[in-house]
Amino acid sequence: MIAIETEPTTQSAACWIALTSDGAYVYATNTGSNTISRFSLDSNGDLTLLGQTDSGASPIDMDLTGDDSFAYVVNGGSDSISVYAVGSDGSLTLLQTVTGLPAAALGVAAS
Repeated sequence: MIAIETEPTTQSAACWIALTSDGAYVYATNTGSNTISRFSLDSNGDLTLLGQTDSGASPIDMDLTGDDSFAYVVNGGSDSISVYAVGSDGSLTLLQTVTGLPAAALGVAAS
């Protein structure tokens, strides 16, 4: 087990965290600031903030596919799910947003 340190982001209302299967990258949804914070994580548990990705309206839940190629984010403020390609450098590129979720939809699971 590793102990993860904190890293300030200047974002608000962190809601959910997703970790890549190799432990190299961590993502945090920031519901209050409509962003996803991207971090690298080293073997000592040290976080380095890589930046923020704009994510639409109130990102809440997030999951990565098993091969870490894609990220799915539930946007509570727009009742939608955004799909991102995950780059080898931990970057997120928006591919599409699917709308029409039931109001107050929560949770997401990717495989």
